[in-house]
This record gives sequence, structure tokens and C-alpha cells, in this order.
Amino acid sequence: MGILEPLRERGIAVQLVNVTRIKPLPDELEDIVRGGHARIYCLEDHAAVGGLGDQIAHRFPEHHVRRLGWPQSWLPATTRGEDSRGRHGLDTAGLVARIEADRGAQGGATGPQ
Repeated sequence: MGILEPLRERGIAVQLVNVTRIKPLPDELEDIVRGGHARIYCLEDHAAVGGLGDQIAHRFPEHHVRRLGWPQSWLPATTRGEDSRGRHGLDTAGLVARIEADRGAQGGATGPQ
């Protein structure tokens, strides 16, 4: 998923971190979270509830953590994953739009997101 370039083209400074385990949270994640980021967006590969975003929000309550993942509802069957991601705002265009909307609602920001 090529989300970094569209965000950078819109002037949003981003850093991508691939976290392979959430319990316990990796120690190096604390340095990244506390490294001057205005917001943290967690793209979950499952439901937005109960994953990495929840773990980060619990450990760092002073940060704005936005969880982006599948809805907590029954999803209709489809033949293509891209179709499902697009319908739920989890494709590149949908994620960029959600991040931009969230930034606008929170008053924008500078620095890494």
C-alpha cells in the first residue's frame, strides 16, 4: 500500500513503523512515540478495536491515537480484497482522506504524524 507518497505530496510529514507484535509493546516504540509526533495513526489488519492502536493509546494517553481498521460488523462477501478495502475507507485514497479529515478536525499539525 503506497500511502506515504500521497500524504507527503499533501505536505504531511509521516513516519511508517512496522510493528510485528503488540504484547508486550516493543521498547523501541516508546522512543518513536515520544519523538515529537503530533498524532499516531494505527492501520490495523483487522478490527480497529483491540489491536495496536488500543495498546498505544493505553500506554501513551497524552497522544492523539487514531485507529484505522475494519468495522466491528458483519462484512459482505466479495471476490476482491481491494473492493472491500475501498468500501470501508481502507484503500490508499480512503486512508488519505480519513487522515486529512482527522487532521482538519484536530486543527492540523506540523512535524511527523
